[in-house]
Amino acid sequence: MSLRSPVRTIARAGVALSLALAGLLAVSPVSQADDGPCSSPWCSETYNVSGDSVYVARSWCGDQEWLAQDAPPCGAKDTDYWLQNGHGTNPNQDWDSFRVDVGWCYTFQTTSFLWGEYPKEVVDRRGKPTAEWVRVHDDETTVVISQGTTHC
Repeated sequence: MSLRSPVRTIARAGVALSLALAGLLAVSPVSQADDGPCSSPWCSETYNVSGDSVYVARSWCGDQEWLAQDAPPCGAKDTDYWLQNGHGTNPNQDWDSFRVDVGWCYTFQTTSFLWGEYPKEVVDRRGKPTAEWVRVHDDETTVVISQGTTHC
């Protein structure tokens, strides 16, 4: 089971409702299956400082925050790739997700342009039958801090 704080989901729901009431929902960032260019700070990004590679995908389809499956959230694309240690995704492109592979445990931290830094999160896929994809919203930067098969 993933240890995911509901803070992000609750905060986003409250903000979305507030923005809708104010008539400003059109400017709220939403991750989607748009592989086109974007402008900072509305480009989701992933950085990897974990010591191992991290698989990243450009698109996210649906409203879930997590997807327990091996295939990328919107199906495989030529642009999906292994992000090497010490690197980040292109800051001028929208990278909506990363995968925690079967048998691995990842620790990561996300910072939102709108809401600041969230608590560190852990996704543990040790002993699980499938990988798990983690969503990165358009106003967020996620740093994969550590990963391992014997530790998180």
